Amino acid sequence: MIDAVDSACPICRSNIIGNEEIERKKYNKNNEKHRERIVNCANRGEDWIALAATLGVKYKTAYHWVQSGNDNMLPKGGTKPKTVADDGIGVIVSWVEEDCTITLQQLKEKIMTYFNKMVSVSTVGNYLEGRLYSVKGVHIEPLTMNSEANKIKRLEYVKSLNAFIQQGKQIVWMDETNFSLFCRRTTGHARVGNKAVQHLMNYCYELLLLLLLLIIVMKYCY
Repeated sequence: MIDAVDSACPICRSNIIGNEEIERKKYNKNNEKHRERIVNCANRGEDWIALAATLGVKYKTAYHWVQSGNDNMLPKGGTKPKTVADDGIGVIVSWVEEDCTITLQQLKEKIMTYFNKMVSVSTVGNYLEGRLYSVKGVHIEPLTMNSEANKIKRLEYVKSLNAFIQQGKQIVWMDETNFSLFCRRTTGHARVGNKAVQHLMNYCYELLLLLLLLIIVMKYCY
């Protein structure tokens, strides 16, 4: 507790009174012209502390003004504008729709290239969450799955297989073995309620052709 002796603060030059009760005072809005005068006074090397006291501006407020060197008042309240507008977020969503395995870091780099705006990875994630996009396991779907061309090839395969069976030929069955040629991402972004589908080329028809060729070779061997 400070003793009941009146003294002056060497910095803000206000009187210090011991055992003084501090009451909550009404907040006074500062004027932009006052800020400009105080900052210009400090830049000229004059006594800005005395000027702030004359204008009724608190020392701490004036000190921050002088320290920043900005003589313009910053806007208070309201909503902060988005770095990327709603149309831009729609473009980001289209990138995710094209490739669900794209990472947030890759989206950040594309935003910098496409929009010339720097955003954080968490901001990109918030944009996708705002459009109800979440992270889930990738569902692999071949591009040629159940296509008309594959259906015709399956029909030809079954017909040729039945023909060999009716001829009494010995059928040798071979199965494919899963082998990962490269590492794929197992998670991706997709809208809530939908699968994260990744379309890949299907090479099953080539295996079927190889199997038919093997059957034909065995036909002449036996």
